[in-house]
Amino acid sequence: MFTKLITTLLLLTCATSHAYLSPMFGYPLPIGGTITGGTTGSVLFVNPTGILAQDNDNYFWDNTNKRLGIGTPTPASKLDVVGVINGTSSIISGDTIYSPNGLSNSSTSSNAYVQTITTGTLITRDAADANPAAIVQQVHASSTGDVLQLKNNASTLMTVKQGGSVGIGITAPSSLVHVRQTVDSVVTATPIGLNVDSVGAAGELTAASSVQTFAQIAPIINQTSTAGYTALKINPTETSTGSGVKLLADFQVGAASKFSVNNFGKIAMDATNTAGGTTGAQTINKPSGTVNFAAAASSLVVTNSLVTTSSIVHAMVRTNDSTAIVKNVVPAAGSFTITLNASATAETSVGFVVFN
Repeated sequence: MFTKLITTLLLLTCATSHAYLSPMFGYPLPIGGTITGGTTGSVLFVNPTGILAQDNDNYFWDNTNKRLGIGTPTPASKLDVVGVINGTSSIISGDTIYSPNGLSNSSTSSNAYVQTITTGTLITRDAADANPAAIVQQVHASSTGDVLQLKNNASTLMTVKQGGSVGIGITAPSSLVHVRQTVDSVVTATPIGLNVDSVGAAGELTAASSVQTFAQIAPIINQTSTAGYTALKINPTETSTGSGVKLLADFQVGAASKFSVNNFGKIAMDATNTAGGTTGAQTINKPSGTVNFAAAASSLVVTNSLVTTSSIVHAMVRTNDSTAIVKNVVPAAGSFTITLNASATAETSVGFVVFN
């Protein structure tokens, strides 16, 4: 007769790596108790036949590194799963979720989400090959949805349609690239609807020879019959305008306008106009300008680096003169000569335009 309850545990290990515990007197196996016959790292479980078992290839605890492996006996992280994880709710992580074969949502009624709370979502790829860092792909043959939508809250900022059309500020682009300004430029720091520029040395055109092109519009036209085309169309809608300059186009170099067209079609070119009282030969390296003939003068030479022997230079008398009109303009290499049909009766202003 024992004076206290004594328990005995009998552990048997068979050839199939099942561990058998036979508690006597119904006393459970205590924490810290010794089990013989099991493999280090085994997570014991009761198999379908009611036998305590182990399966290290599919369920393993690395006690040294404190890692749990499901589908692997060599877990490389706190939880290492080899195989498909199926869940009915969210996966919440305070750090990186790594999946070499992708994340998917098998539900047919909801989207798959990747959500971050603080610093945003980062997609990175660390492999020395030619594969892309990210692929967004519609794979269902019957899908009619967009390939990509970028949103700010409920507002869609950019859309990529299945045909490849890209809409920025518009969800139904009517061309290959359709940009619509949806924010009033008055409230923006820089009131520019569309800006294409280069910043820093990496964006500079730095070739030592040949001609470099920064932007190009080069459609291929292969029309027939009565078809026509417009390679570049500028078509503002003037609901209301202010008192400032209104230009359809303004071509500049270093913030200085070289050629512009206003909303009435008036063309303005970079010019140097000689002040009144300054007469005779001038050096004007601009495509247009004015010079002044002195009284009794009938010819005048303008030095202009833009002019070649093939240039066409148009000139016209700008002030009233009883007899003088422009007879001819003869271009030379680096200059041109304006000749009047008669001597000027007083100081006479003549304007010119150079075409090459």
